[in-house]
Amino acid sequence: MTDWKPGDIALCVKGGKITDAPYEAKDYPVSGKLYTVGSVGISMFYSGLKRHLELVDGPINIHDRRWPAHRFVKVTPPEADEFDKEVIELYNKKEKPADAKPKRIATTV
Repeated sequence: MTDWKPGDIALCVKGGKITDAPYEAKDYPVSGKLYTVGSVGISMFYSGLKRHLELVDGPINIHDRRWPAHRFVKVTPPEADEFDKEVIELYNKKEKPADAKPKRIATTV
């Protein structure tokens, strides 16, 4: 996918170690986890020159947070319907409605 841009949400589809690199990363992306893209570019990996995604909230790969883009798919949320727009509008108001306070679920004994 070549339309990645900063701020996109990336879903990891190939987590863990997937190459026989002679080095070990401190941690690896986790399959099924969502990450935020900070930047996109081309980097040299052990497996060759590839498009990378630098993950703002991702694990560190040796020296930085760049991971091959083929490990991820772009998450594109659906268009907001009328209900979603109303909820977003209420949420963004400076004055929250009185019933917006969290309700106590459990009581102390």
